Amino acid sequence: MSVLNSVEEATIFNFMVGIVFTVYLVADIPFRVGRQNWRSCAIQLCNLTALFVAMYYRSMKSTTPIAIRTKIDWPCYLVLAALCFSTILSVIAVLYELS
Repeated sequence: MSVLNSVEEATIFNFMVGIVFTVYLVADIPFRVGRQNWRSCAIQLCNLTALFVAMYYRSMKSTTPIAIRTKIDWPCYLVLAALCFSTILSVIAVLYELS
């Protein structure tokens, strides 16, 4: 799926695959332990956030002038916050399992 990374439709397709997988996680509950299910759902939502920002930047690349595009940085901070959240959540889950 990453071969067509400069095509806008490929990013939309990746986002839709992520949504389908999130629906599977929420509906099927693949783990026996409830906290692992919620952790995996939260991490998948963080992945969807990153895919949404990639889709946003991909469409912005073709429609926005470069002078405006380089000043918009809030999506980067959103992805960084999602990555930090998923990392902290995973560390807490591992520490809880070890104790």
